[in-house]
Amino acid sequence: MRQADMKAAGCELKLPPSRTQTTIPGQKIWLDAGRMLWQLAGGNEAEGLPRRAQVLEVLQELSKDDFLQVKSNPPLLYHNDFSATVRRLYWAEDVGYAIWLRLYLESQRTGLLADKGQGSDVATVALRGRKAP
Repeated sequence: MRQADMKAAGCELKLPPSRTQTTIPGQKIWLDAGRMLWQLAGGNEAEGLPRRAQVLEVLQELSKDDFLQVKSNPPLLYHNDFSATVRRLYWAEDVGYAIWLRLYLESQRTGLLADKGQGSDVATVALRGRKAP
């Protein structure tokens, strides 16, 4: 998620594909959200912005059932060496909420979730009909 910040600072960082994939169940949505944030921040001009439907799908999936997925399957921040005798994983629910909020705000900032005269409250759509807090 910090690749765009690094690029803006003049230190572009290209991660190998092995660092942008996961085999851990339930973590793909967090990688998708991070990739969308990177695209929204101008990370790769060739890829362009994510599609509106993709962003809404991630926002809605994460906010479904009062953010149950964020609570029950937060993003995995880091782990110790998987070859270690005691495997340790570190999850962060608060980072999950921050990712959701940043994805929503960046989508609004870039105009991706703009109303476009349809009369729909994008926050309500992103939250599947619930009012934003």
